[in-house]
Parts: sequence; C-alpha cells; structure tokens
Amino acid sequence: MKKFWNTLIFACGVSALCVAAAPQYTQKNGILYEDGKPVFGLGQNYYGSYFPNKMPYGPNDDREAVMKKDLQAIKDAGFNVIRIAAQGKIARNADGSVALDIPFTENELSYAAGIGLAAQLRLHGYSINTTGEKGRTIQNRDGKEIGANWIVFVQDSVVHPGVIKDNLEVTEALAKHFAKFPSVVTYLVYNEPQYDDDSWDYNPATVEAWKKWCVERGEHTADELPKLDAPRRRPAPGTSTQDWVSWLLFRTRKMSDFLNMLGVKAHEVSGIETMTCQTMAPLLPKQSIARGVDYFQTAEKMDVVGFTHYRKYAGDMLDQANAILAMAESAAAVYGKHAWIVEADGSTKQSPQEFERETFACLGAGLKGIIYYQWRADYPYPNCPEPELFGFLWNNGKPTPKFDRAMALCHLIRDNGNYFVNAEKVRSGVALLVSQHALAQFDARHGIPNFATVAMIRAYADLEKAGVPVDFVRPEDLAKNPLNTKLVISTMGDYLSGEEKAMMKSFERTGGKVWNYFLDGPGYFNTDQPTVLRWGNITPVFAGMPNELHGKLLRANDNSFLTLCLVRRMGLDLDGGKEPPETVLPGGAVVTLQIPDTQKFTKARFLYPNREEKLDATRNAEGFLQIKLPAITTGGIVIIE
Repeated sequence: MKKFWNTLIFACGVSALCVAAAPQYTQKNGILYEDGKPVFGLGQNYYGSYFPNKMPYGPNDDREAVMKKDLQAIKDAGFNVIRIAAQGKIARNADGSVALDIPFTENELSYAAGIGLAAQLRLHGYSINTTGEKGRTIQNRDGKEIGANWIVFVQDSVVHPGVIKDNLEVTEALAKHFAKFPSVVTYLVYNEPQYDDDSWDYNPATVEAWKKWCVERGEHTADELPKLDAPRRRPAPGTSTQDWVSWLLFRTRKMSDFLNMLGVKAHEVSGIETMTCQTMAPLLPKQSIARGVDYFQTAEKMDVVGFTHYRKYAGDMLDQANAILAMAESAAAVYGKHAWIVEADGSTKQSPQEFERETFACLGAGLKGIIYYQWRADYPYPNCPEPELFGFLWNNGKPTPKFDRAMALCHLIRDNGNYFVNAEKVRSGVALLVSQHALAQFDARHGIPNFATVAMIRAYADLEKAGVPVDFVRPEDLAKNPLNTKLVISTMGDYLSGEEKAMMKSFERTGGKVWNYFLDGPGYFNTDQPTVLRWGNITPVFAGMPNELHGKLLRANDNSFLTLCLVRRMGLDLDGGKEPPETVLPGGAVVTLQIPDTQKFTKARFLYPNREEKLDATRNAEGFLQIKLPAITTGGIVIIE
C-alpha cells in the first residue's frame, strides 16, 4: 500500500500535492480567513489593465505560463491574496441573457485556488454597453462625449436608465458565474470611480435627473424646470451658489448610489463581499468634492471601504498620507466595517525606506489588508501608459531596489498578522468634521484648492503631533456616535447646511464639544496651545513621543495585547525632492501610553525585519504604561502583552 501511494504521488506531481495542501479562504466583515482563522490580508495587484498596452507580459510570451509563474512567486513571497480583473468578452444572447467568455480569468482563479491564494476580482471595466445603445457616455460642459481614455475608469452616465439596467444585469451574471471559484473572496465594483474633471457629467439624462433632484429638495419648483439647466461654470462672485452646490452634491450622491447598487446586487446573488477602489480625492485639496468620491457614502452599503494610496510618507505629503488612512478607516468604522488599501504604492523606484514607512503606517491605521501595486512592472509596449513604473520586480523579473527589504517586512507581517487583524484602532475621542455641503460651498465660492480640505490636513497634523489619534465624522454620524467622539474639530466654517448646524447643536447639548479651527474661539490650534484639548477634556494617547516619530496604536479585541506601530518622520531635501540619507534615530526615548485598562500589560518587544528586541515596560506615578524605545531607522512594531 505504501508503495502504491508513493507511486501515485510521483505520478501526480508536485502540483497535486499543492492542491491538496492549499488553504481555503473566506472573507467576513472585511476580514480574511485562512482555513477558518483570521489573517491579515497581504497582497499584490496582478492583472493587465483593460487598456490593451498595459500588460505584464511581452508580445512573445505565453500569457498563461507567465501568469502561473508570477502567481507562484507571489505565493512563495508570503502574500495571501491577489487582485485581478474579469477580462474577456461580455455580450448578449439572442434571448437577451448575458453571455460571458472570460477563459483567462477563470484559469487564473483556478490556479490561484490550487496554490493557496485568495482573490479579489474586479468585475467592471470602463464601460458596460452590451446593447449598443447610443447616447449613454459622459459628456463635458460643452456637450462633447469624453471618448475612450485609459485613465477615466467610469465612462458612462451613472444615472442613465440604460446604463443602470445593463450594469445590474451584467453584474448579476458575473457575480453568479465567479462565485463558483473558491479563490474569490471579494468583488470589486469598478476601479477608481470618479469624475476626472469638475465639469463632468452633462449627459442629458444626468441633467434631467439633477433637475428632478432639485424639485425633490425644494431648490426649484416644477414650473422652473423647462428653463433650468445644470450649471456649467462656478458661480461668479456675489451670485447665488445654490445650483453649483446642489450639482456637486448630486454628482457625488449618484456616483455612490450607483456603486452601492451594484455592490448590493453582487453580494445578494453570490454571498461574496463587495467593495470599490476609491481614489484619495476627499483629502486632495485640488480635487476634494469635485471628483464625486465619498468614503462614507460607499461604506453605507459596501461590505468594505477600499481605496488607493499613492502619497509619500515624507515631506509635505506625510500628514496628508496619514489623514487619508484615518478617513477611510473612520468611514468604515462608522458602519461597523473595515477598510483595505486596494492599491498601495509599489513603484519600481520606491526606496526600501519609503516602502517600510508606508507599510508601518498602513499597519497602524487599523486596516485589515494591504494590496501593493503591483508585482511585476508593465512591459514597455508602444504607448504603454505605465511602462516599468510599478512593481516589486522590473518587467524582466529582476528585483527592484526595495525588493529584499520589502520581502523581509512582508514575511514579518505574515508571521505576526494576528497583532493587526485581531485589533482595532485606539481612539482619542477627537474627530475632524466632514461635510459635503460645506466642501461644495467652499468650492463654489473659492474654487480650488479647497481651503477647508487644506485646513483639515493642518488640523490633523497638529493633533497627531500632540499625541492625539484623529477620526473623521460627519454631522449625521454624531447622533448615534459610533466612534465615541467627544470633541469635534471643524474646518467647515459657517458653510454647513441648516440641518447640519442643528445636528451639531444637538451634539453639544448632549455634552459634545465643537471647536472651530481657524475661525473662532481662542483661534489657531497647535501643539503649543493645548487649550482645546483641556477644554474638550481630552487626554493625549501618547506623551513623550519623539518629534521624529509618528505613533499609531491598536488594541486587541480581547484586550490581550497592544500593537504600537512607529513611523519615522522624514523630510525631503531641496535637490529634486530626494530623501536624505538613511540614518539611525538613537534609542532611549520613553513613550507613555495614557490609556486605561493596561494594568496587566507587563512585557514589550520591538519587531523589525530580522530583528527582535525586548523593551523596558514600566509604569509612572499615575499608573500609565511607559515604553523605552530602541534605536529606529524607518519605523517598527512594538508588541505589548
């Protein structure tokens, strides 16, 4: 019998053994499970874009052979999830049913399951038009259709009845079809869905839908509709801002409704969780509300908040980078959900130290997964939009400068994923206020950059440097107050709607505090003026954190450990924005964690790739936990148990 099994194993080959031993993946509430155990999602983007000249393989390569080789390398490197796309042909049968011909993606998913990789599957491309119906495309302010453009990921009017019907039916067909593949744990609804210019979309169906919206909201009467048109320019100074504000709010709401509708449909017919991949627009002052992106609105019905992240963790971008992480996590947490970075910067020219800072910051933000963009760089085809730009490997398979250190950090995460996936962000009770209405008013009156967004980032930076982790909330979130917010910092000025102002007053009547940043009260708030924290009865989470470090704290769901992620603050020199030489921050600083219920924590250790160090953990006179930090280069992880 033993000889028989040995012969069978030899005949089947190694691949059969891999299939038998491959872990099984599921996902629930944004948490990835491997054979029933929660694991931190660590992944790679691996798919050629829908743009034909953006592919990881060359013209003479065997596409499927290259795919299998790359996926195996991704698995061997310690990753557990890939993000791919449903690429193929989608058409209509004679009876009107949806016909799918997507063999490469099917083979990709089957191979991933066989070697033990979970998969996030992007269901939608740029446009879905299986009927050939005309007049569905987004139009600019001059009534011209935008045409094919690889960087515009939603090319049809999201309120056009034909677009909605087509997308719903195709989404249902795709979701049902790919639910048969055990590797699929998440469906993605479109990629970076946004308006790529503040003038879009003026499709006649969109304009008519906005006019009806105005009547429903009491902004115009039905008698005014025949002469009413959507605003084509920002209002002139001194004129009414009503229609421009309404237009921006309408566009954002309808984009979110469209994405949510498709996400609900995909989940409903398959049981598989859904998310989209949103851009960083909400905290980019030159985009802000104009792009129609809202993390909170998609969190209402999507299972996960998914977003891209391409800010550097250095120089002027550092605070913006951290604020984006905090806003996405907050939007998810408001609804009891979690967030993933669907595209984390993995540029081929990214330095090892920048990769480490980025990763430590993302781990400490309370996210449940990071998917880097991408594994292997695109082949430099003619007119390729991103040749050799993103990847852990150059297109020829050779490692990029960050490769070895990136691999070491990824293995460290895999070995210690419990300390991130089974823990949540420690909150301070302080939140920055987000109001689409106020942002639209700023846009209408001042254009871009959006000053309220600039102020949010500055306020975020001041609070974090004062040792205060920051959340983001909307006025409507404060009634139920799921984040236990005690102090709201508002950069929205007097631009809140009347309804929102009433919500803020109600919050104050129940004991909440509201501080208007830059606008009234004692005035400018920074770390040298902690008046607002005392006034709001806020105790900073961190005391004694060196100025050169940024701290992010997680607490275990069962209170069995704390995870402190440290990120080195780095400037950029004036010579082309290059990073200064890598240096060591000497150890010895004592950081105090001013949070309750830490009496049982007595041990601390510092983790960094290929390094583990025991740390001194003591208590001060007030009973707060104190950790003596070691020498640090880019950052690190402190586990307190």
